[in-house]
Amino acid sequence: MTTPSILDDRMLDKAETAAALNVSLALVHKWVQRGTGPKHVKFGARVLFRESELNRWVAERTRISTHRKAEPAAA
Repeated sequence: MTTPSILDDRMLDKAETAAALNVSLALVHKWVQRGTGPKHVKFGARVLFRESELNRWVAERTRISTHRKAEPAAA
């Protein structure tokens, strides 16, 4: 199995990530500081998020109620 190239995946900065997820930039900053949000890549002071990681992270949090996770889609 080959690892996908980062060139195949769009990279979003913190502001783009906040806009894509419809959350505040301050919340994205907190996620990065606390390590509670989507995985990110850091280049010096710059923090970037892979679009595929954001999709995976959102899918992992999809719920049908406040107590139950959604059932996985049938293959």
